[in-house]
Amino acid sequence: MRILRDSSILLSLLLVTGCISSPSSKPSPAGIRAVSLLDADVEGARFALYQRQSDGVWLFGGGSKAAAGEATEVMKFEEADRVAVADLMTRAGWLEDDHVPEAGPGPRRLDVSLTGSGARRQFTIRADGRSFDPAVTALLVRLRAIADRRFSNVIEALPRARPAGD
Repeated sequence: MRILRDSSILLSLLLVTGCISSPSSKPSPAGIRAVSLLDADVEGARFALYQRQSDGVWLFGGGSKAAAGEATEVMKFEEADRVAVADLMTRAGWLEDDHVPEAGPGPRRLDVSLTGSGARRQFTIRADGRSFDPAVTALLVRLRAIADRRFSNVIEALPRARPAGD
């Protein structure tokens, strides 16, 4: 019984000191509270979903989970990432009231939903084939690199090859 009591005290202390807590992020530099970006290539059967929740946490979902609207993997955002993503959204024109997305023939598309202070904007950007314009491409490349950080511990733990000649 004493072990159970000591465990609950330790757990309570960890929660209070922040060692065990939900990940959080600072507010978006662009003033956006929530974001949902679904990169969908139906013909290629490739889907990626990036979501920023109102608490600032970014989530990633890939494949069939993304197609179903599920993003469950927490993305490891740093301050430079937050600033870069906001800048790329601004360069893409998404924060302008009169923004009209480019309409290519597809088949790849990006479904965008942005929620600011009270207003929600939704639009779809159709790619020219499988390529988006440079600003959108740069944003997706940055988000993918951030999402891929979830594998960094696994990759670092892999054995390293010895140099040739050893």
